[in-house]
Amino acid sequence: MKAMTRAATFALALTAVAGLGALQPAYAARTAEIVNVENEKLPVATTAAKVEQAVLQSLSNRGWTILNRAPGKVDAQYARRDFSATITVTWTASAFSVMYKDSTGLSYDEGKHKIHTNYNRWVENLRTDVIRMVTNDANGVPPPQPQ
Repeated sequence: MKAMTRAATFALALTAVAGLGALQPAYAARTAEIVNVENEKLPVATTAAKVEQAVLQSLSNRGWTILNRAPGKVDAQYARRDFSATITVTWTASAFSVMYKDSTGLSYDEGKHKIHTNYNRWVENLRTDVIRMVTNDANGVPPPQPQ
């Protein structure tokens, strides 16, 4: 009986250790290399003022707060509960960039240049929104009305 208990205890311990090892890849999958939008060329001819309008509207629509604003440049922050991300967005009439500046609570690893995967999704959403707004404006498509 005692041998059976030892065997069962050993099997249970082995299963627990193996289970902890399985958690490692799941956690690691939640971080990814930071993806900056660098000098993204716009698909249509426009003006710097129209790009600025698209950038500011996209940031606002996605819940980002403007921290600093200068000609052709804005710093913005997305903050929720216990995390935040700060970016710098720059633009001209033909291109724009969205660059990582700082973050808290997003597992940022400066050495590996990695961050929580949500950050890259937020930046991709901004990239898509800016391109869509600029393209729609150039094609005469009115912006959606607030509901």
